[in-house]
Amino acid sequence: MNDIVAILINGQEISLQEVLCQAKCSRDWQFLENVIVTNLILQAAAENNLSVSDQELQESADQFREENELFKTGDTEAWLAHHHMNLDDFERFIEQTILTKKLKSHITKDKIDPYLSENLSSFDQAKISHILVEKEKLAEELFLKISEEDADFSLLAERYSLDKKSCSNGGKLGFVFRNSLSPALETATFGAQIGSFLGPIKTNEGYHIVWVESIKYGAVNEQNRHQAQEILFAQWLKEYRQKNNVKIPLLEKL
Repeated sequence: MNDIVAILINGQEISLQEVLCQAKCSRDWQFLENVIVTNLILQAAAENNLSVSDQELQESADQFREENELFKTGDTEAWLAHHHMNLDDFERFIEQTILTKKLKSHITKDKIDPYLSENLSSFDQAKISHILVEKEKLAEELFLKISEEDADFSLLAERYSLDKKSCSNGGKLGFVFRNSLSPALETATFGAQIGSFLGPIKTNEGYHIVWVESIKYGAVNEQNRHQAQEILFAQWLKEYRQKNNVKIPLLEKL
């Protein structure tokens, strides 16, 4: 592996051995995890006699090119070059995508609606914005500015919020699922009237001021069916992996 150049930085060669050693030291093996998951899915698809016909492969490839605006041969070639793929890689990628979809449907068949019915409240969503600060006193001051002085929530979020992902967007989090919130935020948010400001709410992150813009309660619809399928498949995949003997001899040779 020392003979294989994996990366070049200003002409300096970094071998595949060095890349893997650094990944090992940082304990970042996500790319290996992706390979394991893909191969477990392919194994399970074979066990369940799932396959891909030439027609399905062609139709899916055409759909992929259309979705990615690869209308001309040159567009496709440029996309493949950008992703360091050849036509065989592309065909394998499309085939794996189809088999994953088929396996998901096979594993979750007749389970989605019952799961939704039993867990409907977990599909509740709230559209919220928040301001996160470290000190309770500052949170109280900001809450008073918003609730009593009609201060602009978005401007205060941009100035004070510690949440780097949302502060530049006025604190907007968009729609979030009930079970993605901490217990304190969940109770306050879903117990509030639409349009109300809440706070300060203490969590492990600090103190939150929350603006509840709207609430959508869980329903048996296509969006939630898709979400339920993803949850069920992830649960199955976790159990399936545990049943299989997965080892990584590569790590022992580094």
